[in-house]
Amino acid sequence: MHTDKDVVSEERKYFLSVLQTFQSYRKQSMLRIEYKEKCLASLTDHHQKWLVKYKNDLEAFKKCIDKNANYIPIVMEHANNIFENVYSNENTSHSETEVGTLSEGLDKVQSVFKQLMRDWSSLGAKERMQCYDPIIDEIELEFPIAECARDEIFILVPGAGLGRLAFEIASRGFSCQGNEFNLFMLIVSFHVLNHCKVVNEFEVYPWIHQYCNNLSAETQMLSVRYLILLTIFFERINYCF
Repeated sequence: MHTDKDVVSEERKYFLSVLQTFQSYRKQSMLRIEYKEKCLASLTDHHQKWLVKYKNDLEAFKKCIDKNANYIPIVMEHANNIFENVYSNENTSHSETEVGTLSEGLDKVQSVFKQLMRDWSSLGAKERMQCYDPIIDEIELEFPIAECARDEIFILVPGAGLGRLAFEIASRGFSCQGNEFNLFMLIVSFHVLNHCKVVNEFEVYPWIHQYCNNLSAETQMLSVRYLILLTIFFERINYCF
């Protein structure tokens, strides 16, 4: 039978594994590129000459991965303070060096970069309009500003991701809470919503790991900047995560 202490210990272990997975992003991503380079090197010289651009593209991909990796320590700087986290502060038998990375974790880190593009960059505006506007319109139709005190209307956003929908609802005067189970999303959203101080301060490469549905390698290497809003504005609205 698991005690409360066992549960806290296991949750702490998972939390630290998420941190380790973030920190392993560069290494794990480079290993995938190195595998492609190894396959390329196994070809005959004659065939390699046909793939000079591909070889150069792989070098360029590594530079983009490096830039993504340089962003991660900025996010990690405040991760241990998330929700005044009992999992990171409590003294248990698990240390950061005793836990490993999560097998599916690299894919989740990669998905965070795409979510940053969708929720907090100017390039994601059209997708936000398609995904979020119908929800916002329905809420405003149900609770007209002239007929209710919106700050007394409490709205929950399950699966809140990086928090943009919850932010948009709260910015319209409602009391809004975002709920998110994915720690990868929670850690990055904590950074975005609490520690971004300059508009478009950070640059990431959301599609650098996507090798299909690209018109060209240059498309794969497109970057985006965020945050498109200042966090000082967040202090004026009623929302929480």
